[in-house]
Amino acid sequence: MGGSNGKQSYWRDTEFLKEHEEGSQLIDKILDGYRPLLKNDYNAYRNHCQRVYQFALYIMEKPTDVSSFQKLAISLA
Repeated sequence: MGGSNGKQSYWRDTEFLKEHEEGSQLIDKILDGYRPLLKNDYNAYRNHCQRVYQFALYIMEKPTDVSSFQKLAISLA
C-alpha cells in the first residue's frame, strides 16, 4: 500500500476534477431517462454505476484525453 505507481492519485489532481465530476453527472443524466423503467431499483442501480465509475478511475492509468471520463461514464450507464 505504499508508494505511488502513477495510478490512484491522478484522478484527485485538480487537472481532472472537473472531468471526473462531469462524468459522474453524465451517469446520472443518462440513468434519469431510465428512472421509470427501473422504478424502485433506480437508486441501487445508480449507486452501483457510481461505485464502478469510481473504482475504474482508481485503477485506470492516467488518461491522455479527457474524453476518457465521458467514455467510461457512458459505458457504465
